Amino acid sequence: VEDHFEGEFGVASPKQPIKVVLELDAVAARGMRDVTIHPSQKVSANPGGGIRITLQVEDALSLASFVLGLGSGAQVVEPDSLRDHLRSELELMFASYSPIGGVSKRK
Repeated sequence: VEDHFEGEFGVASPKQPIKVVLELDAVAARGMRDVTIHPSQKVSANPGGGIRITLQVEDALSLASFVLGLGSGAQVVEPDSLRDHLRSELELMFASYSPIGGVSKRK
């Protein structure tokens, strides 16, 4: 009930859950096998020791910091909106570490 009436403008429309699929390599998977990041989470094993994590969340972009924290051992399979957001963020991060010391500003 509280979720339905959240916000200062009264009734909030329910948000459609978004499917998020993450693939972790064997190194990243070591620390994540027994970690629950969301109640909807399902984990399956991948060949080579990696795992696939599938979630249903209301805001896929809220996982961006979590995925970035896993480094190159994690890849977003879906949704494309999260992949695109991470790609943009990584490009900005890469530019901020350029040898000439230039810092890119957010658009």
